[in-house]
Amino acid sequence: MTMTAIGDLARTFVLRNHNSELKGRLDRLTDELSSGRIADLGAKVRGDWSVVAGMEASLKRLDSFDMAVSEAASYTAGMQSALGAVASLSENLGASLLVAGSGGSDLPAESVGKDALASFEGAVAALNAQAAGRSLFAGAAPDSPALTAPGDMLNDIRAAVGGATTAGAITTAVEAWFAPGGGFDAAYLGSATSAGPFAVGQGTTVGIDVTAEDSRLRDVLAGHAMATFLADGTLSDPDEKVALAAYAGAHLLSADAELSKLRAEVGSAEARIERAGTRNAAERTSLEIARTELVSADPFERASELEAVRTKLEMLYSLTVRSANLSLMEYMR
Repeated sequence: MTMTAIGDLARTFVLRNHNSELKGRLDRLTDELSSGRIADLGAKVRGDWSVVAGMEASLKRLDSFDMAVSEAASYTAGMQSALGAVASLSENLGASLLVAGSGGSDLPAESVGKDALASFEGAVAALNAQAAGRSLFAGAAPDSPALTAPGDMLNDIRAAVGGATTAGAITTAVEAWFAPGGGFDAAYLGSATSAGPFAVGQGTTVGIDVTAEDSRLRDVLAGHAMATFLADGTLSDPDEKVALAAYAGAHLLSADAELSKLRAEVGSAEARIERAGTRNAAERTSLEIARTELVSADPFERASELEAVRTKLEMLYSLTVRSANLSLMEYMR
């Protein structure tokens, strides 16, 4: 039988090599056990980084979608709040106008007219609202207010009404001013183009095509503007004041119904944005679970391997000690 022996120097080299290898494995396993992540991800994916890169790219894309969802939600919430304020002002004024226009009420038309002036100013302020520095009802002109100052609008409306002395003449002139092609077109400072849609998910966009020049908002403002003539001295005949109050009240009542439809459209956009956010959150959770499974180190498996390496290292130390204590006299005994 052929026997191969190695010298003391070679034996020392072999022992040191095994010692270094076992210590390296011990350090790696200790690190993986403490961090919960595998140290050599390249070995885990066998050099194919496309899966990892795809997950990271998807997560970054979801980050951008989350920002868009947050911005869109803030935008639509601001619009809904502003439209709610306009609706509340319109409902309150409309009810007072209908009472004053009944003819037998103790509520003077002049008092309702003064309320109408404050209500008109409040409605314009609501439509000039901003969210995160972005004008809500100015379309594709986010840096511009949607409407000019309410006082300037009323001055232009009074100029258009001229010397009218009847409720019919006033309402006709006011409606013409707010109609397309009338004076309101110049009072609208926003863009004729609606704001661009929000990309809130993969292949999902939500557009909100609502500006202050929407016909339904024009009608609401027209009803407020009509009622302001009850208090500015334009009408002296009490019957004409009652007629104007009744017409303006009915006009606001009709405009309120259309305004509710507009708020429902914005509410529908809010629901689509919320659903997109929910889908994005579910996709993110799935990706994060998959990524965790890919890069995580099984603590039980690592603990078992660590114990095995520790045992081997102890055996190696024992062999090293025995090898170092060998002598010719001990061998001859």
